Amino acid sequence: MSQRLFYCLLIVGAGLVLYLSWLPAPKMGLVWFIPSKVAVWADENRNDTIRTAVPLVGLGWLVGGWLALQHRPWRQWLLAGMALAGLVVVAEVGQLFLANRSFDLDDIGWGIVGGVVGLGTIAALRVAYLAVNALKG
Repeated sequence: MSQRLFYCLLIVGAGLVLYLSWLPAPKMGLVWFIPSKVAVWADENRNDTIRTAVPLVGLGWLVGGWLALQHRPWRQWLLAGMALAGLVVVAEVGQLFLANRSFDLDDIGWGIVGGVVGLGTIAALRVAYLAVNALKG
């Protein structure tokens, strides 16, 4: 994956998180590009906060994949996790300025969980790959 493509996907992903967080009405069924089955799931009251994790898992995979391919040190993985958490905080703080939206610490928590799950999945795959290669000699 080229650096330009990575940054393009990263901007689109972060923009999507902010766009969906800052919609005037939090109904995913009103968003034309979200599949109807996903929108129905996302709009159920019981999934109101956990749905925040979904795009962050994808961003975690994207960022983690890039870090793994670039052989970046673990410190940069930690910084990436902090950046994903920062994105969720910005998205939630922005809701303070929208009449039909509300700031929710649970959304922040679930968003952070999503980012950690995404990064953690790729980190685990990286560790397993390195371990297998080390055993091969």
